[in-house]
Amino acid sequence: MTRALLVGLLLALGCSGTAPAEDPRLHPTLGLDPTISDLSLSAIVMWERATGGLYAPDVHLGCDGSETYCIRELPGMLAECGEVGTVNGCCDTPAHEIRLSESMYLDQKISTLAHELGHSLGLAHGTGVTLMNPGRGRDARHSPCVDQAALDAFASEYGAATLPVVCYGDDVRQEALARYEDLAHPERQ
Repeated sequence: MTRALLVGLLLALGCSGTAPAEDPRLHPTLGLDPTISDLSLSAIVMWERATGGLYAPDVHLGCDGSETYCIRELPGMLAECGEVGTVNGCCDTPAHEIRLSESMYLDQKISTLAHELGHSLGLAHGTGVTLMNPGRGRDARHSPCVDQAALDAFASEYGAATLPVVCYGDDVRQEALARYEDLAHPERQ
């Protein structure tokens, strides 16, 4: 009798004994093009920090077809993903790819990768000076941040609490490089 009451109480409280399914967008498997892996890791670290660890991808070098997304760089400007004209980056969910144009300035690539990772999380384009605005200016592209507008969209999508703005800087770069070393040399771990 006592056990039946306990089970009934747990069920009433929503404790069915099984954890709710986690959103796969928060825990994707990402394969990184080795030529841009340090840049990709910088964008990933920014999203991880900005979401307080809610975004926690499993990352490896190269793409073998097992990834949620293969992040790769392509020559020339991109004319893909249903965009009108050419673009710097593209998040193609059906193809399981995030594509980056190699035909842009190096300092804009982290911003573009962070923008496309936002799309992989289900975020739409925004307006103003925000990461999710495809028309953001040079300054926003040169010093990328997972900013308040992107975080508000993330919080709305995932029911997250207030989250910290995270900008690219030496701390993000150092963490990305350390992670790259771990990926490139797993025997050192």
